[in-house]
Amino acid sequence: TLQKLSSDLFIGKKQIEAIVKKRYGVTFKQAIIALRVENIKKQLVETDEPIKKIVQKYGYTNLTSFYVAFKKHVGLSPNEYRKQNGK
Repeated sequence: TLQKLSSDLFIGKKQIEAIVKKRYGVTFKQAIIALRVENIKKQLVETDEPIKKIVQKYGYTNLTSFYVAFKKHVGLSPNEYRKQNGK
C-alpha cells in the first residue's frame, strides 16, 4: 500500500505519488493495478488455477472490481484472455 511504502521509505505519501506520476505518468493506484493485472495475466497463462484463487492472491477481494480493471487494461475478460493465450 501507499501507506506501507511511505512508512518503509520514510517519505511522505504525497511525495511518493508525485514521484510515481512524474516517472510513470500514472497515479500510484493505477500503477499497482497495472502491476497486478500483469502478474495475473501471467498466472492465467501458466497455470490451471481457478481465476478466483489467482485474483485473491493479488489482493482482490471483490471479483467484480477485478473483472472491470482487467477488462479495462487488457480489453478481454480473464476467461477470454486465458483461452486466447494458453490454458
